[in-house]
Amino acid sequence: MIASPVKKSYKWSLLGIVVILFIGGTALTNANTREKVDAAAVTEQTTATEIEELTNVWANALKTREGKPRYDMMSAKAKEKFEQEQIIRAGEDWNFNIGVSSPWVIDYESKIDGLNVVITYVTKTSEPAYYKTVESVSFVKENGKFVVDDYEILTDGELIHTGTMISRTDYDRMMKIIISVNKGELPVTALKDAKLILQRKDGLNNLSRSVREEYLKENGMTVSATDQQGITEQEYLDMSYIIGEVNAGDLPIAALKDAEPLLQRNPEMITKETWAKYNALKSDYQTNEQGETYGHGPFTGVEPDLIKAEGENGVVGYVKASDLSPSYSSPEEALANQELLNKSEYRSIHLYKSDGKTIIGEFRMYSSK
Repeated sequence: MIASPVKKSYKWSLLGIVVILFIGGTALTNANTREKVDAAAVTEQTTATEIEELTNVWANALKTREGKPRYDMMSAKAKEKFEQEQIIRAGEDWNFNIGVSSPWVIDYESKIDGLNVVITYVTKTSEPAYYKTVESVSFVKENGKFVVDDYEILTDGELIHTGTMISRTDYDRMMKIIISVNKGELPVTALKDAKLILQRKDGLNNLSRSVREEYLKENGMTVSATDQQGITEQEYLDMSYIIGEVNAGDLPIAALKDAEPLLQRNPEMITKETWAKYNALKSDYQTNEQGETYGHGPFTGVEPDLIKAEGENGVVGYVKASDLSPSYSSPEEALANQELLNKSEYRSIHLYKSDGKTIIGEFRMYSSK
């Protein structure tokens, strides 16, 4: 008996439909999988781009020593940590000043691993000497945006050795020779053992004026107009004495204010740690266009150039620290001024705006009698 061709055709059609549906379903599943993978890749790339941009903001804030951009991108937990650090650094009336003046950041590179970043900063002093500081930064996502949730210094100020650099031991040894010559404890000829420092750019600025002139003369060199603009030998002796006493712990760090001209030329005369502490004492002051610092006392630590004060009739402004403690050319002049103060009951000085130029009132200093 011959089978019906219609039934046979029907069976094959069912099989074909099953095969077609299977293939079609597999194709659709593969297409959906590819779409999910592509979407994940786009999201990952977007995240990496955002983290990179935020990392650059974070690192550049240290270059400029302005902590506000960092604070603005922190979680509540990180902000609390930052505030506590700033209170330790500058007191309850803290600000956003971060970092130190020396060594300063000259470059950085970052390695991003998901939401974790490691930033390596290269810092420099005026010697020059180069250092490496490594910081870790962790991000989280809050309310649809990435914020810094934690940060930590992993390596702080590790010396980077270069082929042209003087070792720290040799540098300290040569600086001791230079200081001893400036003090007159060694002859100028001893400077031959400190040539590596003196031959550097601005290296001669380590010498007092009279020593520099003698050294240049002995070596057949002329004294340029720039060389003549150094500090005097006595000023060098006075300031180097202050620095030495601070380094020995016999004077408070605040005393360095009277040695700033020498420190600005030779920042290596104190350690990085001492610089950090000294800058922390000054960090709660702002600076006007004349370069003068202004703010509240106290009269311990480093005074600002302009001290906030309330004058006559309740006018609030700033008095100049130099006006509060004027210098006199002789003991006789000081006594005469004291007698005048006792007779008039008070001495009047100007009350200024924070610019240190605009007079807005009068501040009276009364006699203790």
